[in-house]
Amino acid sequence: MKLYEGMFVLPQTQVRENEKAAFESLEGLIQKVGGNVKSIRVWAEKSLAFEIRHVREASYVLAYFECDPEAVAKLERAIIISGEVLRTLITKPRKGFDLDAYLAEDNSPIADEAAEQVETSEEEKVEA
Repeated sequence: MKLYEGMFVLPQTQVRENEKAAFESLEGLIQKVGGNVKSIRVWAEKSLAFEIRHVREASYVLAYFECDPEAVAKLERAIIISGEVLRTLITKPRKGFDLDAYLAEDNSPIADEAAEQVETSEEEKVEA
């Protein structure tokens, strides 16, 4: 089994209403083709440049999982059939990628944005 990186675009309302159920759905699709999920998290929330199935706001979910190379095509097909995922991209991680190191640090853009907002509000207090 090889390690893969999957970026899944889901409707923002679906993830916000029940993040656990959205993640379990993705995990179920991956496990259905014989894969094993190592990590899954919301990477970002953004407005889409154009509507996809009448959705303008989306959550980008980043997952790392192991599966057989032959299973990737089956997974992409299962995702299309499910209709829950707006867009998907599955790739191999870059050479030298260390999943354990990635999981040890919180490098999600959402966490970075929250930290920037805290720093900005602290700067505003100092200036006031």
